[in-house]
Formats: sequence, structure tokens, C-alpha cells
Amino acid sequence: MPGIQIETQSITDHKLIVDSAQYSGTILCRAENLAGRYETKAKLTVIPAEKKKHGPEFLEKLVDTNIMEESNAVFEVRVEAEPAATLKWFLGDKQLTESERVKIREFDGSWKLEINKLTVEESGIIRCVAENSEGTAESSANLTVSKKPYAPQFKDRPKNVTVEQGQEARFEAQAIAVPEPIYQWSIGGRKIKESMEGAKIETINGISVLTIDTKIFDSSTISVTATNSVGVDETGALLTVKEKQTKEPDSTEKMPVIKKPLDDQSVKHGEMANFDVSIEPNEVTVEWYSNGKQLIDGMPGVKISQQNYDFKLTIDSAQYAGIITFKASNKAGKAESSANLIAIQEKVIQKPPEFLNTLNDLSAKEHDKVEVTIETSGKATFEWMLNDKILQSGTEKVTIRNEESKSILIFEDVSLQQAGKIKVTATNEGGQASSSFNMTVNEKDIAPEIISGPNSLSIKENDAAEFRVEITGKPKPTVKWSLNGRELSPTADANIIIKSFEEVYTLKIEKANVKHAGEIVVTAENSAGMVGKEVVLKVEPDLMKPVFKTHLIDRIVNEGEPLRWDVAIERPYKGITVKWFLNGKELTNNENVQIIDDGEGKYHVTINEAKPDMTGTLVVKATNSCGTSESHASVEVKQLACKPEITRQPQDHIVEENETVKFSAIVTGKPTPTVSWYMDEKKLENNNEIGVKFDESTGKTSIKIFQAKLSDSEKKITLKAENTQGQVEASAMLTVNKKSEPPSIVSEMKSRQVNEGETVSFSVKVTGYPPPEVAWFHNGKPIIPG
Repeated sequence: MPGIQIETQSITDHKLIVDSAQYSGTILCRAENLAGRYETKAKLTVIPAEKKKHGPEFLEKLVDTNIMEESNAVFEVRVEAEPAATLKWFLGDKQLTESERVKIREFDGSWKLEINKLTVEESGIIRCVAENSEGTAESSANLTVSKKPYAPQFKDRPKNVTVEQGQEARFEAQAIAVPEPIYQWSIGGRKIKESMEGAKIETINGISVLTIDTKIFDSSTISVTATNSVGVDETGALLTVKEKQTKEPDSTEKMPVIKKPLDDQSVKHGEMANFDVSIEPNEVTVEWYSNGKQLIDGMPGVKISQQNYDFKLTIDSAQYAGIITFKASNKAGKAESSANLIAIQEKVIQKPPEFLNTLNDLSAKEHDKVEVTIETSGKATFEWMLNDKILQSGTEKVTIRNEESKSILIFEDVSLQQAGKIKVTATNEGGQASSSFNMTVNEKDIAPEIISGPNSLSIKENDAAEFRVEITGKPKPTVKWSLNGRELSPTADANIIIKSFEEVYTLKIEKANVKHAGEIVVTAENSAGMVGKEVVLKVEPDLMKPVFKTHLIDRIVNEGEPLRWDVAIERPYKGITVKWFLNGKELTNNENVQIIDDGEGKYHVTINEAKPDMTGTLVVKATNSCGTSESHASVEVKQLACKPEITRQPQDHIVEENETVKFSAIVTGKPTPTVSWYMDEKKLENNNEIGVKFDESTGKTSIKIFQAKLSDSEKKITLKAENTQGQVEASAMLTVNKKSEPPSIVSEMKSRQVNEGETVSFSVKVTGYPPPEVAWFHNGKPIIPG
């Protein structure tokens, strides 16, 4: 920037030299490093020799602002004028002045207006008027204050409505919400859509209106929801529709009289037919019907018109052939006339029926439901025969359902006597067609049934147990035996014999033992079903105290190797407990020890890693109600010596001066090594400044320097471990940095007032570590020397 010089006189002293004629305004000096920032500023005022007067000019104008209610709005302008202008602020036609809610601030030609806690009603135009002796200038902008969004809440709820049938029922509802809600009406829980007949929804002056035609809808519950992006509200009312009450005829009104009745019409199929009727008086309610169904003008193929006393119906014969009825009514009474509409079909030479599906032989079981369907290419009449005898619907549990081109034959409860050849014949004006199939009826399956047995047993050990059961069923069921949930088989289970003769089935267990005690289940299953029965077998054991048939053996291993012992007990009855003891202390399951019951009286213990302190005696004890037996073995674990090893190395550390720093490592080795720490070549000992630790059980060692010094920086911290097998060491670097200090400006700048054309300098003294970077600014913009 021309006219500016920046001088750095030393690491702390900085100077800015400014040509005052070009750079009046605010001068700011900023010092910044990693630890923080510090600023100082001063105002440079230049007294001009004589400035040219001019009216106010907005260098920065107001801009439109849109905010939520209860928020603050800030407007800012920049005005240039000679002499200085006075500013007035307006919201609409009201002038704004300083108050608790309104703040007006000025700095070096910039003006700022802040209005707090605005309301929706204060939306409008913000104006700023600048005025001096030379003129006036104005800037304006729109202030829009929007309502805060909130969930719908019904202000007007629908009221219960009672009307006579045929009258319209009207329901109204209005909810307040921001943004505007969307309404959804329902009748009896069914949502109303635009296409729904008999219900109309419209919005009138912000009110949602539902109109219901009670010719279509009866009494029901009416509900409405109002929904926006924030939430939903719901309300409802009752619609009660009463039957229309008949009134006494007005003696002054005449009953309708048909002067010209309807005449029968015969037209070709598909042509339009015209029906005319005349009636007096003509002030009547008129309705037309086809075969009892009301016709409405505008329906497909229907046109209804009236001229004075004459009423006319034009109708499509293809859709509405049959009886056409005209009804007229008023308060005095009713009158009606009917005629036939015959649609003459052009005669078509028909082909004999053709079957669209084939009938295949089928097999059923007695009492099943059998259904057979045949379809033809066109209309036909059908006849079904069984073994050349015509079948009649409604007899012998036979149902025949005939349609234009389809017939269904149903045997509701088929019997053995209804087996044989079934034939169907289809007939139309063009001829006949026949199809047949054979139906086989088999006897119905009978689910298994247990007639007698089996019974629960209680025996002594080594006795035989025999279970006998009698089971019927068709077809002959498959019979299975199971013991305590496991299926028994003579090939897989010793001492098991399974036999059957006709309907009698037996299970024999020879020389039963306590393993055979429990729940015996027999099941029988065939295609018709399944049956089962549970009984209990109790086996009384021949008890004695446990006897080891496999004993513990002595073991010698090296430290860290695995160990395993296995034992087995003769006649392993229930109620036996087995415990393991090493050197008198009971063993339990943990990360290094697993005790397993393998079943069938077999047990084992596993030690993943043998340790020297395990040397001694292992005892296993088996106990039942009759006593305790023991098995013993000696254990010897040989300790292995190994060179020290540093399994976790010390790491480099960078700290600031006076901070505490800790170096740590993990050391292994046997015998346990001695551990020493060094800074360069100097051994470090426990004192007030240094703490040294070593836990022999875990191998963890550390050194803590409580207040690091700058003089300790770049020194090597070394760990040495030594035992009879050797020595090992590891090192890490300690870096100590000077403590960071945020910038501080010792001598701050002072505002200056000079005459136009003078040169002025601003000086600051800056401290901080690392040395701060110094930057200069003029009216908020960086100063670049040039």
C-alpha cells in the first residue's frame, strides 16, 4: 500500500509509519502465536485544511431481513457526508430512539441499529434518513418477522349434527397453526377422498367444511385431524340420521295422475329405446327404475328429460332390458307406471359346446369332500351321471352348482358306494359334448389309539424291565420307544430288545442299571395321526463308595508346558461329587485351569501353563453317600532361566518445561532381572525430583521426572535390565520445549490527531513465546507494505 512503511526493529519492537492524508481511520495491530492472540487499536484523525462540502451518500445500504418472532434484528449502514450527517431511524412511520429494546451505535462513519425481541406486528419497512446542511439521503429495507412454527390446535371444533335421512349434514372445523395445517376428515374411521360419493370437503374463509349426503351415509362418528410439520391435533363429532317422517298430505295439493302410461318396447339388442309418460300435476318428484334399480341421468346409456307434463326416458336396451318403472310423488300421494323393454337377439347358429378343461381320474378317502369343475367355451346346460345314474343336487350329500359356462359337482361326504365312472354332458342349441373320469373311494385312515399299557416300573439294578402296549390304527402305525428323550434301537443300545406281534408291542431292557432310569415314552404314528404315552422306570442302585478304575499318574514338566490328568470311576451313579486339590488347595475353573466332567464316570483336569509353585501333590476325591475315595500323584515343575527381554519399549516424549513426564516399559526374564534407568550416562535414583518404580510380579517399570528442565532436552533416557542369563537395554528421547506464552503488547498504541499532510508513526512492544507474528490493519483490511 503506498504511503505506508512497516518496520521490525527487534523481535519485540514493531513500528508502522503512515501518510495521514491517505489513511485516516482505525489502525489495528495484531500479535498471534500458537498460544493465543492479542490486539490493540488506535484512531487516526486527520484535520483537513478545508474539505469540500457535500450531501450525505450511503456507501453501504440497508438490506432486507427475515427473522423469527422474539429474535433480534441488526441493520447497518455506512454514510459519507461533509459536514458529518445526523441519522434518524424509522420503523414504518414511527421514529426509533434508544431504549431497552433499541440500540443505535456509530463508529467512524458506520451506523448500526439493533432491535431486540421483535413481534410479528412489527414487520414493515426500516428506513434510515441521513441529513446535513447540504442535503438529505435515505435507504430502506423490508423487515419481515415470521411467526414461530407450532403444532395445530383446534379453535373451532365440529358440533354434533342430527338430520332427517336425505338432508345434508354440515360439519365445520378450524385449527390455528404455523405453518398452515392440512385437514383430513373421516367417516366411521374411513378417510374421505375427493372421489368419495356423498361427501364433499371445501375450505371457506380458512374454515374446513365437510358436507355429507345422508341418502348415502347413515349415523356415524365424524373425525378430523389437522397436521403440519410440527405436529397433529384431532377432534370429532357425531352424525345422527333419523328416518324421514311422513307429513299429512296438503288438502290443497292434488295427487299425481298418469294421463299417458308407459308402453312396452321391443328393439334390437343394443339399440336405444324411448319411453314417454304424461302426468298431472307436473310439480312432482320423478324417479325412473330398471328392474328395481334407480336410473340417474348421465349414467352410461341413460338420458332423462322433461317438458311441462311430459317425461321421457331414452335407454340402452343392451344394458337395461327388463321392467322399466316410472314413479311420481308429491305430498298428496304417489303414482307409477311400468312397461317391458325387450331386447331382441339376432339368431346365431351355435356350435356344440367344447370343454375347456379335461377330467382326470381321482382317488379319495371316504368322508372326504370331493369337488370337480368342468368349463365350456359358451353357454350350456349340464347333466352329471354316476355309473349311468343321473345325479340330483341335494340328494345323497351331492351338490351341483351350474353357471352359464361352468358346472361344479361336489360330494360333501363321499362314501364307498359313490365310487365308479362319473360322466358329464354339456348341451346347447348346437349339440352336446361329454367327458368322463373314474373315481376311486378308499376306506378312511384311523389314527393310532393305545388300548392298554405301558405301565411304570420300579426294579433293582441288574433286573430286567419289560414294557407292553397294545395299539390299534389303520394303516398299521410306526411305533417308537425312547428313554429320557433319546430313541432306543436294538442295534445301537446294548441290553435292549424291541418286538411286536399284531397289535402288541414290547420293550425289554435286560440287566438294567441306573443309566436306564428315567422317562420311557412310546409313540405310534400313521397318516391319520399320532399318539404317545409316558411312563417312569425307577432303578434302585446297589450303592457303595466310589472306586477309581483309572488313577492319577506322577508328572514332571518344564515351566510353561501344559498338564492333564484323567480318572475314571466304576459304576458312576448319580450323587457322586468329584473335587481336585493341588498342594491342599481346591482347584476351580479359571483362565489357566479347566475341570471337565466327561460323563459316564470319566473326569479330567487341564492346566494350560505349569508354574514352579505348582510343584507338590495333586489329589482327586470322589464322594457319595457311602464314603470318599482318593487318587494321588506327584507334580514337579522345573523352572527355566531366560535372558531379560523388554516386551514394551519406552517411547519418546516431547513436553514443555516444568511439566511432569513419565517413561514406562515392561521387562521379563528369569531369574527376575535388576532394572536401572539412565539419563545419558547418569543413573537416575529415587529423590524429590525423580521417581523410579519396578513391579517384579508384573515386570512393569517406570521413571517419572516431576519438573522437566530445558537443560534436559535432547537427552537419551535408557532402561537397562540384567540377570544371570544376560543384559538388555532400550532408549527413548526426551525433548523439553520452552513453555508457550500468549502474545501481549506491553506498550499499546494511542489514538492520534494530526494535520492533513503530516506523517505519523505507531509503535508497539510485543512479548510471547513462540515469538508472535505481527500484522497491521487499516479500517479492518490488512496492510501490505508497498
